[in-house]
Amino acid sequence: MDETEKRLTLVTLLLGRYDRQVIELDKRLRECSRLQKTVNVILVADSDQWFAAPQLQMFRILNPDVLVLCCPQNRTLPAQAMSMALEQVRTEYVMFSLLGDPASERLDFFREWWRVLPKKEKFKNGSVKEERRFAFYLGPYNPSAMEECDCTPLNAYGWVQTSRIGLGVGAFVVPTDFLRDIGGFDENPLLQTEIERWYALAVTTRCNLINVGQDTLRVQRLAEYPLGGGVSMPEDLAIRYATYCQGIAAAKRTPDQCAWDFYIDLNDEERAIYQAISGISCGERKKEVRVPYKILVVGGYWEYHHNQICFFNYLERLYGTGFATYRSVLEHTVAPNLALGYDLVIFTRCRSKQALEMMRLCSKKDIPTIYMIDDNWMSIAADHPKEGAIFVPGNENYDNFIDALGLCKATWLFNDILREDVLPYTRCVKKFQISVDPRSFVADRPRKRGDDKLYIGYSGSLRYDDTAFRALARYARRHKNIRVILVGILDEKQEQLFKGIDTIRIGFTSYSEYAHNIARLQPDLLIAPLLDTRFYHSKCYNKYIESGIVGAACIYSKERPYTDVVEDGVNGYLLEDETEEGWYRKLTEVLKDIPSLRRVQKAAQKDVLDHHSVDTVLGLFIQKLCSVIEEAEPEDD
Repeated sequence: MDETEKRLTLVTLLLGRYDRQVIELDKRLRECSRLQKTVNVILVADSDQWFAAPQLQMFRILNPDVLVLCCPQNRTLPAQAMSMALEQVRTEYVMFSLLGDPASERLDFFREWWRVLPKKEKFKNGSVKEERRFAFYLGPYNPSAMEECDCTPLNAYGWVQTSRIGLGVGAFVVPTDFLRDIGGFDENPLLQTEIERWYALAVTTRCNLINVGQDTLRVQRLAEYPLGGGVSMPEDLAIRYATYCQGIAAAKRTPDQCAWDFYIDLNDEERAIYQAISGISCGERKKEVRVPYKILVVGGYWEYHHNQICFFNYLERLYGTGFATYRSVLEHTVAPNLALGYDLVIFTRCRSKQALEMMRLCSKKDIPTIYMIDDNWMSIAADHPKEGAIFVPGNENYDNFIDALGLCKATWLFNDILREDVLPYTRCVKKFQISVDPRSFVADRPRKRGDDKLYIGYSGSLRYDDTAFRALARYARRHKNIRVILVGILDEKQEQLFKGIDTIRIGFTSYSEYAHNIARLQPDLLIAPLLDTRFYHSKCYNKYIESGIVGAACIYSKERPYTDVVEDGVNGYLLEDETEEGWYRKLTEVLKDIPSLRRVQKAAQKDVLDHHSVDTVLGLFIQKLCSVIEEAEPEDD
């Protein structure tokens, strides 16, 4: 990595039984002898049995500059070894690696990428250079866990939650100060074989990730190691704990607080198991009104945004109250019998055969189920034939969707029009309202708004019509005090409209990164175009609450669902003329009157905080969720 080489420390973890890993140890010691010329090297052993190895003894004599550490207790606890090594790291970045990981090959990936780092477009357009810190990673390649021909690097927070394989620790190069800020690694014994998942969740939740390449190399997992210790960790409990210790609402809790809260949220049987493993001193606890729930969330590759907004925000807010623990899984690989023992299974927009098998099992075993849907797949084929071609009767996606509506105990949605269309196919409909967690939209150094430089733009998913984007680009070209923010997904034609304009471009990211970026950039004005079709009228008003929470005003198409919550000129702007000229005139009108714009911004933020925040609707969420679980035949909303 040339001048950047010594910015990185490679930590090799020597775990478990030496006699079962002699060959891998030999390979790694030879690697370390070569690598120490370009990166700092630390070896950390979990017990002193490793120091009896002749190879390691000779290595220490020949390589006196390499730091070799040993945990103070003879126990197999990967997190303890990782935390001990972290205390000694003196470089900006650190990479942890297990015996069996192809460390040299992975470093070659990073070396080549780092070599051309200044040329990377992501660092030119402002999407990364303004971040406080960021991590690099190699995306996983696992054809057996993905659809045919799909090797997309899906290393985002929600995907790591759902993936059974996750990522080996060697896939990450992570800022050292980040790991120290979160207090090192959680050393709860329950995480003995799931510290990798904990680590991946911690990184993907809080760091701006940069994909370096596709990792086609072998991933060595802790679950495959002869760790020893004689304790069989209950996998499901360990995974729920790893998930529980992360997340937006959980990010600032100490490990001790996390351990205690998790105990509170378990049923009596699991409490006894957890206490025996963790050794925590739980003391006296309050008598619960009911037994805490176990909730399983099932979804596809791209559902983690929906899960965070619709479910995780609330479940995380209820940590330590005796409400629930949860785990999420990938619908394409889930085993149906995983649902056994859970009190509720939530299916987020699922339409795979595997998910339907689990729904049928749940129906047979009387396990309550929710089917969450926020898109009108009943009308998309008629409204948008090209985009909705897969949602027609006789197509597997459509037929599975219809079956799912009838199989699940309740359908969970957010829109009256969508409710009307799916009602004949459902057993019960629960209509909820969308909300936002203010604690998600926080930045360390938010931009200070000023009238001399205005940030305007778009944030959201792909829109099929270019009208509003043409007007936005035209306005930006003609006004030098404008900087354009484009967050999310645009097509190539829409991207080209902004060529040569002062633009901040941020692509599709994890929800936490998205929330942080919006909070950091503090837009003055955003646009929210919406076509006049039943499909679009069935959507949620996410853009209103997610712009309003950071005090940004927004121009909306005068269509539902925006007209349900926005009053023109009060807490937003409604567009009457859906032409390019109409959008241009509205932009001009709004940005000519900055005092009025500031008043609208304040009104939108106050309304969102007062009526659309997680805390405001938390009680209603509890009520509705409990009714699905506890009532034999819940009523339609």
